[in-house]
Amino acid sequence: MEKINESIRMVDIPTLVNMLRADIVEFQYEKKDGTIRTAYGTRNPKIIADKIGASTSSNIKGKSNDIPGFINYFDMEKVSFRRFAEERFLGVIDEHSRMFEGNSYANNILNFETYTYINESLNSYCEEE
Repeated sequence: MEKINESIRMVDIPTLVNMLRADIVEFQYEKKDGTIRTAYGTRNPKIIADKIGASTSSNIKGKSNDIPGFINYFDMEKVSFRRFAEERFLGVIDEHSRMFEGNSYANNILNFETYTYINESLNSYCEEE
């Protein structure tokens, strides 16, 4: 059973969302069944496009509607969109989170079609944990 990481740091939800938009973040939350989940996630369209290698929904697992009070993210290990309830968020793990820097993916430019596709996918393809 997974334990809470010793180097976990609590951040508020808007900060977490901004971190996820900028790059890949390692974070933990409590799943519905009470277990602790460590995830490597992002909301950055460029990183997601690079990971899935194509812009078709057939490469994305999971499907449901966006729900207020939940954090949607793309899971880098499971290669699918996930979500968890905001109140179950435990914190970020600093030593593994890639922060926004000059060489970050967030500074790369996407074409409009790919950007639109990824943003729509974040709102329509998620699995709740």
